[in-house]
Amino acid sequence: MLKNKKASRKEKNKTPNKMKAGILLGIPLFLLLAGISIIGFAGFNLFKQTYLISSIIVNKPVEAVTSSKFVVGNNTFQYPKLGSDLGKVVISSISLNYPLIHGDDDDALERGIGHYAGSTLPGENGNVVIAGHRDTVFRNLGKVKIGDIITLETYYGTYKYKASKIRIVDKNDLTVVVPKDKETLTIYTCYPFEYIGHAPQRYVIEGEFVEGTSLKELKIQNGKWLNYEDN
Repeated sequence: MLKNKKASRKEKNKTPNKMKAGILLGIPLFLLLAGISIIGFAGFNLFKQTYLISSIIVNKPVEAVTSSKFVVGNNTFQYPKLGSDLGKVVISSISLNYPLIHGDDDDALERGIGHYAGSTLPGENGNVVIAGHRDTVFRNLGKVKIGDIITLETYYGTYKYKASKIRIVDKNDLTVVVPKDKETLTIYTCYPFEYIGHAPQRYVIEGEFVEGTSLKELKIQNGKWLNYEDN
């Protein structure tokens, strides 16, 4: 009888021990699975954002450049290749300084700020359109104020623009990429900034041209952009 009581006590002691062991093993396992889920969700959300930005507000395909060169006046220039570095974007008022990549596909937007290839290059006297992720390069874009200076430091010259208009538009608004007959900068990203999932709007900043060298005053020599006075 005594032996049976001792055996019963041992069995009772084993049960709490098993529960403790299960809890100790379960907590890290739960945290691991939770972490994987969070990372997976964030990655999926970033992928969707990349797709939305790449499809860029409009479903208009980028027109292929028929030649690797373009002519301004009597001078011939080499067009940048898709995926190549154009320079960088600097907005001192919000401590923004990121690479500017020619193109707005997944790779370009992962590396920095993308230049919409269907728009003009800085200095070509048209609508220069650039885009980026709201939760990476443009996480502080909402802090830009009217009058702030936005600088595009390209390999062939530096171009400055002054933020002149800030607006929020529907994701299908075509006015963001509409060509213009004067040098203008258009920046856009998905909006709201803290929205989880498919953002229904776009945050747009338009910049008036302040200063920069027109492409007609530049030329290519041995693959390098030079001012005439550099000769």
